[in-house]
Amino acid sequence: MTRWFRYYDDAINDPKIIRLSDALFRFWVSLLCISSKNNGKLPENDVAILLRTSAKKAQKIIAELIDAGLVDRDENGLKPHNWDKRQYKSDVSNERVSRFRQRQRNVTEAVTVTPPDTDTDTDTDTDTDTESIKNAKRKTRGTRMVAGWQPDDESRSFADSLGLDADKTSQEFRDYWLAKAGPAGIKADWKATWRNWCRRSAAGIYRPAGRGKSGGIGSNIAEAVALAAQIHDAQRRRPASDLGLPSSLGQVLAGARPEQDGGTIDGVPGQLVSARFQR
Repeated sequence: MTRWFRYYDDAINDPKIIRLSDALFRFWVSLLCISSKNNGKLPENDVAILLRTSAKKAQKIIAELIDAGLVDRDENGLKPHNWDKRQYKSDVSNERVSRFRQRQRNVTEAVTVTPPDTDTDTDTDTDTDTESIKNAKRKTRGTRMVAGWQPDDESRSFADSLGLDADKTSQEFRDYWLAKAGPAGIKADWKATWRNWCRRSAAGIYRPAGRGKSGGIGSNIAEAVALAAQIHDAQRRRPASDLGLPSSLGQVLAGARPEQDGGTIDGVPGQLVSARFQR
């Protein structure tokens, strides 16, 4: 087992040590290490082996260090001078650590932990916190239209200010967004969505413009025809460019026929649109 011992920095000023030759100084430090491993004692029978020298030379080294006052001999054998005073017992870390751990255990055992009043209280608090986190995330992501949605007084007043029938507009608004699938049906601010809907409705546009895969307005024929009919009735005399509509739908508003029978305009059969809007 590896151990350690004190070596005082004032040794550099000790006359007894200063007088040692370099070789004898090294032997003295080696004897300190041997004593540390043997509880402060020097095992005379093993000193020569541990110093890696002969028994005769080991005896000479011991004698010189005794004369220098750096090694003592008593009834118990050999030991470095003043070893017990300089290497006092409290320096043994194992005992120090053991006492510290015992103090820690005593403190822990003396502490009384008060449990919650009931398990139900703890569970309820946890459930409430979890629900609050979920609600916060839901508000950040947005929500879908709910079946019982109705505009509040502020939203109804906004629709009235644009000359719209709030009841009819809200029914169309609610039904449209209830049927809207996918991420497009999720809104972070339904009041803002309502206001935009009202503005477009007041301008004669039934719903917010959305382009289908083909590039036309909507991918459903019935929706496209209904949208074109309402735009035509409300904005018949306005140029298509003012409405920001595709040029092919502009031809519908102008009453033009498709270039070829059987063709399509924005995904709507040419004969159907031409017959519906021919002047």
